[in-house]
Amino acid sequence: MGVTFVVIAVLCVAGLIAALYGLVNRRRSILLAIVALLLSLTAGGGAWYAWAESQSMPWTAGYGAIVVVSLIAAIRQFIIGAGPTSGTERNGGSPYGR
Repeated sequence: MGVTFVVIAVLCVAGLIAALYGLVNRRRSILLAIVALLLSLTAGGGAWYAWAESQSMPWTAGYGAIVVVSLIAAIRQFIIGAGPTSGTERNGGSPYGR
């Protein structure tokens, strides 16, 4: 194992952890969304390469699962702040719901 492999592996694991955190995080984070989106693009390329090079279904499915999870995390982070964020906004500006 070279230093390059270790660096890439650590970055991929950190990106996967960030994407998984983006699934459960209740606050909006553009940084998490960007990391999850980049991870999904990278894993998509890995899935394509795994299938094109060796037609390995386990590796393709593994990369595909990472693509799905990271895309869901990215979309969730982008749309989490799109709606009303407080009770007063949901009630038309009134804190009493009138």
